[in-house]
Amino acid sequence: MLNRFVTRAPAREVDPQDITVEVRLPAEMIRSVHGKTAASQRLREDFVLGFLRRHEISQGRAAELLGLDRYALILRMNEAEIPAFDYDADELASGLEVARRISSQAKT
Repeated sequence: MLNRFVTRAPAREVDPQDITVEVRLPAEMIRSVHGKTAASQRLREDFVLGFLRRHEISQGRAAELLGLDRYALILRMNEAEIPAFDYDADELASGLEVARRISSQAKT
């Protein structure tokens, strides 16, 4: 099972500029995720993953905010159907060209 290799990153220190947001939700939604603490964690995760899905934050920043290592984040992204490697054709071609140049320089 892959999950046995998942580790949590060190807890992020509280930033004095962090903002707490209060959200009113129907009680059945809170019960469905087993209480307020779990609901709060779920909302935070969904919020961060939404930013990641829209390319508003990097994978590294998302991992940091969620207290996950990159491997655990990629597993979570897969569960949320967010591509871990999301490049358009031009970005991919450019990246491959850079990799070819680096590879050819390393051989000389």
